[in-house]
Amino acid sequence: TTTICEGSDITLHPSSNQVSSFQWDGGPSCSGTDWASDNTCADWLVSPITTTTYTLTVTTPHNILDEDGNDYVLNCVSDTNKVVTVLPMPTGLSVAGIPATPICPGTSVTLTPSATGSGTGTLYYSWDGTTYVEAGDDGFTLTITPDATVSYTLYVKEVRTVGGVEYDCAPAELPVTVNVYDQPVLSI
Repeated sequence: TTTICEGSDITLHPSSNQVSSFQWDGGPSCSGTDWASDNTCADWLVSPITTTTYTLTVTTPHNILDEDGNDYVLNCVSDTNKVVTVLPMPTGLSVAGIPATPICPGTSVTLTPSATGSGTGTLYYSWDGTTYVEAGDDGFTLTITPDATVSYTLYVKEVRTVGGVEYDCAPAELPVTVNVYDQPVLSI
């Protein structure tokens, strides 16, 4: 099993200790002659969006003499599977505290994010895409007092450990806008 983050790709690279031909189910193929001169000819760049099993059929020819001394080829065929596990991005991103209607300039608003992860990792939140914090930590909520309409992007990522390897995958994103009425132009 190989693990990747959602949105990533991986090259499946078959190999054999004997000259063989390769055929991916739904993907590229490569004859034994071609593989002998270029062992990347059966490589397949895949970008699965969910955990996927890829099946490879390998045919290995063996030259054999029959009892009469005639030469013939016996093709041994075997299938093997490669599972690519995809770690999904967090889902259900939302922000509480966004006013349903425009607010007056200078009104204070606190934005509180939430998201759903896989349950196997830790969710981290960011309002700038660089500094990430866990729920409840300083910087988790965003308190603003805008004088004009303002837009932000909420970034949420899940850090997981699979097979002793830590995966810090790309974040899911949610645009957030707080609409503010125009400041009146006053004169006396």
